[in-house]
Amino acid sequence: MSNGGNSTTTQTPPPSLQDNGGNAKPSDYAPPGNAGNVTVNNQATITTAGNVSVGIAAVSATGGRGAGQLLEMVNGQTYVIDQVGQVGSGAGSPGTVTVTNSGALSTSGVGAIGILGLSLGGSGGVMDSKPGLLNLLGGSTAGSGANGGTVQITDTGTIATTGIAAMGILAQSIGGGGGTATGTEGVVAVGTNGGGGGNGADATVSKLGGSLTAQGDGAFGILAQSIGGGGGNGANASGLWTAVGGNGGASGYGMEAAITLQSSTVSTAGDFAPGIGAQSIGGGGGNGGYAKTYSLVAPVSTAIGGSGDAGGAGGEIQVTATGSSVATAGAHAPAVLAQSIGGGGGNGAAAAVYSASAVLTVTTAIGGNAGNGGGGGAVTVSGTGTTLATAGLDSIGILAQSLGGGGGNGGSALARSESLPSGETPTINITTTVGGTGGAGGAVMVTNTGTATNVAATINTGTTVDVSTGYISTVGNGSIGILAQSIGGGGGNGGDASALGRALEGTTPTIKIGIGDAGKGSSGGDGGIVTVTNGGSAGCTTSCIGTIITQGNNAAGILAQSVGGSGGNGGAGNGSVSSQNIGVDTGTTINLAVAVGGSGGSGGSGGASTGVTITNAVGSLIQTLGSGSQG
Repeated sequence: MSNGGNSTTTQTPPPSLQDNGGNAKPSDYAPPGNAGNVTVNNQATITTAGNVSVGIAAVSATGGRGAGQLLEMVNGQTYVIDQVGQVGSGAGSPGTVTVTNSGALSTSGVGAIGILGLSLGGSGGVMDSKPGLLNLLGGSTAGSGANGGTVQITDTGTIATTGIAAMGILAQSIGGGGGTATGTEGVVAVGTNGGGGGNGADATVSKLGGSLTAQGDGAFGILAQSIGGGGGNGANASGLWTAVGGNGGASGYGMEAAITLQSSTVSTAGDFAPGIGAQSIGGGGGNGGYAKTYSLVAPVSTAIGGSGDAGGAGGEIQVTATGSSVATAGAHAPAVLAQSIGGGGGNGAAAAVYSASAVLTVTTAIGGNAGNGGGGGAVTVSGTGTTLATAGLDSIGILAQSLGGGGGNGGSALARSESLPSGETPTINITTTVGGTGGAGGAVMVTNTGTATNVAATINTGTTVDVSTGYISTVGNGSIGILAQSIGGGGGNGGDASALGRALEGTTPTIKIGIGDAGKGSSGGDGGIVTVTNGGSAGCTTSCIGTIITQGNNAAGILAQSVGGSGGNGGAGNGSVSSQNIGVDTGTTINLAVAVGGSGGSGGSGGASTGVTITNAVGSLIQTLGSGSQG
């Protein structure tokens, strides 16, 4: 195990973060430390017993950034923002993790793990800021999360785990989350941006012989994950004249997650206990910071909400099995789970303006734009002479999915103004709001193929068959043989907009204009190409066949889908004006109220020109036994 240290802990956090400001504040913070590479080679027997007991734990993890500060310096009556502490990269980097096992591992207990390989990037920490007359911090950014390192696990031995949520092998590369910025105040205030999330790196598991068993509800045979860190949230801003919220930080990407089985046996027993799974998940985009202004003297007041950032893309998934078998016994326990998932877009922040002034009052509130959803990556599952068998409700043979992340929602906008009569000068009140636009979902693609040579195998019904190509057998209602899906993310909703112009009516004329222009919804993401092949391959003879047998109601042999995401809803617009008579004769009044609702986003398309393709090769078999079970 290699751990990088956290940033300086001998200095206390900024006053605004601890004990109501009672502690002294630091002038700066040292950076966190890096972690080194970790290598483990086991050829012996290891036995553990107890909750969360681990046979082999190989971890490289870095320290996170502490609390940084943008400090206000006072020199007479001059306010100067001095940037110190955590601005920019905020976390140390982890190393690579490599594990090789040819021994015998046995673990028991809740959450027990046979082999754990983890490379974890540190988080960006917290950026704090103090109030001042002019807090123009928009060019500053909170600390970024560190990227995860690569994880490689190779096993040729024997692994047996028992217990609720027990795992045979867990390989994870996780990027650190982006730093979050706290709020700021001033006459003119611009919030700090959120930090970017770190990317996950490749996570690979190779089971090249031997056996692996995991028993218990929620258990998992093998799981490989690459996960991007989420973007940090932008700072809120509150000003007297102008306030601009900080933008959300960029999210990290998921990279490749891969599993290779060769001449191996994997089995699980328990509900919600998948056999093998590979997942690549993009981080969610950071949310924008809220903006708010209160003014009793300024003729012009503006608030702009921070924008959300895009979600990170999911990476490539590769699952390859040759001459192996994967069996599960329990409900909701697929033999193979392969998923690439894009992160959701960050939400745009709300903006609000409250203003009162004589002669002229112009208030503008603009909600922050939302981030787009991240796209799902390509997913490939290939079986060569491999048997997949499940027995239980909703236990699918192969579940392969590429899912686009949903777009974030646009920020709402609210403007309220009050104009006071002044002499013989007309009072003019203009109030405008614009809602933010939601982000689009990502496009996705799934590919699933399988070929094989002749191999004898015994399926879960006790029948011995001559298997050519992967043999898939499921027993249970809803237990589909192969489910392959590419689904675009839903579009984000547009922000609502509300404007109200008011005036105290006197003898002078008044002009009141209230305009509420709501944001439009964003379009949904497109579904990608889906290809499923049962039997046959380039250069393969007619003896290279595929066999899929399902037993149960609503248990199709192959279900392949490319689905576009739904469009987002448009925001609601509201514009209004009103008058209060102060008990005297009033001058001429001109009122204009406009409300414009946002248009809805269009739905995404299913599949590109090639759409969905299913090939059942010559000599192959798809057989279903149950009501509502299509081939």
